[in-house]
Amino acid sequence: MPATHASRISANGFSADRKPANIAMGNSGLPEKYRQFAPAPTICQALTKSGLRPRSPSRARRAKPTFEQILDAVHSANMTRVKERALHANQLSKITEGRSRQVCYLVKNRAISVLIKQGVAFLNSVSLLQHDPELGISFLGGGKLHTKPTALDSAARQILAQHVATAVGYGSAGARA
Repeated sequence: MPATHASRISANGFSADRKPANIAMGNSGLPEKYRQFAPAPTICQALTKSGLRPRSPSRARRAKPTFEQILDAVHSANMTRVKERALHANQLSKITEGRSRQVCYLVKNRAISVLIKQGVAFLNSVSLLQHDPELGISFLGGGKLHTKPTALDSAARQILAQHVATAVGYGSAGARA
């Protein structure tokens, strides 16, 4: 006669006595170690934080924010998220290998390019001692990363070239004369 199993199997395939241990969840619903990767605030949250609120039906006479005001309100949150994406991609690239590492560096360099074009990232240092030059980039609000000039898109490289020209005296009209 076959042995019978006393415990019931739940819908997910685990018996009641073999279910995985519960993960300690915080306020955000994410495990502690993944909280830093929590999503950025929504547009409505950013608008409320900046003092602009979505129009409610009960306040029909209240002025509706313009598209420009909405863009201004979410610009800071968007740039913070792009900066965090670059920093996280850099951290991940240090612990991954192969194709995953290449993708992390690609994400980091694209984010840096966007931040440079938006005027949120600036040239901090240039290292010419190595066989490949390396740029130090600083962000508004804190944070620094290094990248190779060839990894940035052409518009970001052009902006950084203007930063260098200004720093050495070729960017101002008075220095040329």
